[in-house]
Amino acid sequence: MRHNKTFLRFAKLAAGIARNFARFDLPKNAAIPANKRVIVVSNHRSFFDVMAAFTCFSKLGYSCRTMVFTGYMRHWSPLAKALGGIPTCKERRQEAEDDAVEALEQGEIVAMMPEGRLVDEVEWRKDGVGQFRLGISRIATRGNATVVPMVMTGTESVWPKGSWLPRFSCLLEPPLIRIRFGEPFELDEEQDHTSNAAFAAHRVAQEIRRAEEEESVDLLRRV
Repeated sequence: MRHNKTFLRFAKLAAGIARNFARFDLPKNAAIPANKRVIVVSNHRSFFDVMAAFTCFSKLGYSCRTMVFTGYMRHWSPLAKALGGIPTCKERRQEAEDDAVEALEQGEIVAMMPEGRLVDEVEWRKDGVGQFRLGISRIATRGNATVVPMVMTGTESVWPKGSWLPRFSCLLEPPLIRIRFGEPFELDEEQDHTSNAAFAAHRVAQEIRRAEEEESVDLLRRV
């Protein structure tokens, strides 16, 4: 499995900043299979998800090629490219998917947020996640990749959707962000992409529920 040293150095820097805004409950290890092509998929509630993910990858020592919406890449293009970002948008969908499959073939982890957008709270409160786009199925089946869920809760407390900046009040009372990895799974190349995307969303939603149940148990223990 290949690692990008620039990514890991930046992840360490990002983690240092992120820890000023939040407390982190991170996994001791990731359920990332060795000697397999891997796609890490995560839910997307907040712009702070990116900082939280960097914090987690920094602790675990993993780098990845992240699929990034080109609207973000325009502002952060040099940095995003140095970190191995794969620019994606509707107009270059095929090229982005080709780049992701090539990265998998070269032994790199590909990371993506298959919802493809920041999800409204009313939506994720109900279903855990938003609807997954079909790219997760196309890339996973073409690249013969195992999918690993990485779920995050609490990031919206730091930087809620609709806010231009994170809540600086978090510097005084940092909320808890919990990150967990779920069991790896495969997508069936015989299934249609819509069914595969729905299955992936279901698996990620299951892991979010487990993480939230863990939070509830922790709260009860403190009472």
